[in-house]
Amino acid sequence: MEVQIFGVRKSSDTRSALLSEERWLEQLSLEPLLLRVPLVRHQQQPTIGPAEDLWRAWVAATRAPT
Repeated sequence: MEVQIFGVRKSSDTRSALLSEERWLEQLSLEPLLLRVPLVRHQQQPTIGPAEDLWRAWVAATRAPT
């Protein structure tokens, strides 16, 4: 899970309650709309937050003839 790579505090709205990191991971797995930034992964490359140019490059690379 990308939240584990980037950290709960950076990737979710944690202002509403004081919970442990483990509890936040549990809550985020149950309520993904708590995330305040998009988490996107292509193969082994995760991004946090908007990275539209990179996402377009990923799509173009998968569409390219081999």
